[in-house]
Amino acid sequence: MKVLNSSEIKKVIYAKLEPKEDLYEAIVKLVKDNEVKFGFLIALGTLERLRIGHANPDKTFKEIVIDKPLEISTAFGRIWVDDEPYVHIHI
Repeated sequence: MKVLNSSEIKKVIYAKLEPKEDLYEAIVKLVKDNEVKFGFLIALGTLERLRIGHANPDKTFKEIVIDKPLEISTAFGRIWVDDEPYVHIHI
């Protein structure tokens, strides 16, 4: 295997959502408040409602809303900042 790049982990942030707090908005705020430039995230827990989307092969975007409590057994994603934080999560 060819190593393409390497770096050190400089900071680990542990956080917990408050009841009724939006997951995506909370992550964006956390990124801005802590001046994160790039990162990975792992999450688990429960949500009262979920709004997700996916790109279709024809490049259109499909949004799905599940309006009931859900258990997240695993969510994994990455974060990077261009002008604004971008959060990409797989649940």
